[in-house]
Amino acid sequence: MPTYAVIDLGSYTAKLTIADVDKRVSIIKKEECSIGLGQGFQEDKLLNPKAINSAVDVISKWQDQVKQYNVVRVGIFATGVSQSARNRDQLVSSVLRETGLTLQILSEEDEARVLFRGVVGDFPKGFTFVVLNIGGSTTRLIIGEKNEIIQLYCIHKGTIELNKLLLSDPPTDDEITALRNTIDKSFRKISFRNTLKNPVLIHTGGELDYVLSTGCKVEKSTLSPTHPYRVMLSDFEMFAQRMQKLKKEELRSFKPDNPRWMDGAIASNTIAIHIARKFAFIEFIPSNRNITDGFLLTLQQTSMHPI
Repeated sequence: MPTYAVIDLGSYTAKLTIADVDKRVSIIKKEECSIGLGQGFQEDKLLNPKAINSAVDVISKWQDQVKQYNVVRVGIFATGVSQSARNRDQLVSSVLRETGLTLQILSEEDEARVLFRGVVGDFPKGFTFVVLNIGGSTTRLIIGEKNEIIQLYCIHKGTIELNKLLLSDPPTDDEITALRNTIDKSFRKISFRNTLKNPVLIHTGGELDYVLSTGCKVEKSTLSPTHPYRVMLSDFEMFAQRMQKLKKEELRSFKPDNPRWMDGAIASNTIAIHIARKFAFIEFIPSNRNITDGFLLTLQQTSMHPI
């Protein structure tokens, strides 16, 4: 089975995934770190030059690592703030110059398509999937059946901007109320056009590791081999209330390998609860599957059929 590597540059975090890929993705190694491309982005729509250098340094380091795994191809892509950055070409050229890799900046539609494929790939047919992906600069909601996207939303509101409402440590009740009100206003345009057949809400992007490492109550699920648990909304709401009372240092301690990832936990929890309530879901499936899984499958196909 051939081995591939994918590097994903998000608004705040860079991720490396090495996997064997056939019809399924079998993960060999994962690594991530904060690079902060989205830090201060809203002021001038520019990627910080220091963050670009940091991204290039991380890519170079990972490029050396993948040589140990007999990787047949390395793919690298960017999403989030890179999609609309005025100096995105600087990021692309810096990566190419220093590593020889061609960075693909995915469009919003391509990102949604690749993400959806990676998340629902091993679920059975007969369901309508509602895939929620919360990033640093955007939140995506993708609705579709096994092989077809029916509807998608990209809300340009993510954890980086929402965190600006949480000034206290831990946040005050008034700050949490302001967070909920902002999310409610920002997400008003989201609606389902029709009644969905057998709808399943999947909260993806490292959410499975997140709920397990932080002690959120989970229950067994048998829908997908890569999605062994489900979370009842009532349990998640109680869990979210506990998380709101923790200081930032306590939150970061749950993820020592990349502690700043936890800075978005409170905002992300609040968005997930809002979406679940809005469409009357009483449970959701936490998922570690993400756009990288879809990109690995795409990478394998294009390796077989070069374009």
